[in-house]
Amino acid sequence: MSCEYIMSKITDEQANAAFSTLYNELHAPVFFHKLASDFGIAPQNADETADLLALGGKLRSYYLAKQAEQASAGTSLLKRANAHLDKLLTGAGVTPAPSAVLEREVKAAAARVAANPTYANAILTLQTAVAQKQAA
Repeated sequence: MSCEYIMSKITDEQANAAFSTLYNELHAPVFFHKLASDFGIAPQNADETADLLALGGKLRSYYLAKQAEQASAGTSLLKRANAHLDKLLTGAGVTPAPSAVLEREVKAAAARVAANPTYANAILTLQTAVAQKQAA
């Protein structure tokens, strides 16, 4: 990307379009795939789709609030959850995936997303819009 693109003024319409692209083409499909593959949950209509997305957003807000609470208390909810899950998996005879393997998978997925010009442009557009709002 050229500096000219990054420095140009991003309109609210452009920012909304970029958000919609990432939300509709990346977030929603991954969210619903995860629900279906891990929990057997699949929305049957538009109302259920909206309800599941709203529920996911509320759970994310709760998770972030709890995470901040734990951080201020000096304990890590994620570390405790990971340790507990590792113990359960080991007890069931399942070897937990090392975090390095998971990290490589996340980095590979991020590289695939970044290689798609539509997604890369949407990400740059949103980053620029946020920077402009912070500077205003």
